[in-house]
Amino acid sequence: MSDRAESGPQRRPPPREPPGVAAAAVLLASDRAARAAAQTRFDRPLVLEAGAGTGKTTTLIARLLAWCLGEGWDKALAATPFRSATSS
Repeated sequence: MSDRAESGPQRRPPPREPPGVAAAAVLLASDRAARAAAQTRFDRPLVLEAGAGTGKTTTLIARLLAWCLGEGWDKALAATPFRSATSS
């Protein structure tokens, strides 16, 4: 009899994470924290600059709602979304 038959089935090592998965998780966590801060911190002005479809308008609306339903009732607020002629 061979040694292999006596020792039982061979176990495979656990699968490895694909390269970059840990880095992507860190970036996603950082993005979530930045979005939450943009929506709820009102101690300084906010500028959102990002590509199309990244959630700028969603973040602005969430910020306006949080402001109006929270501390914003006592203060003036101006929101100016604009679109430059070069982006159309």
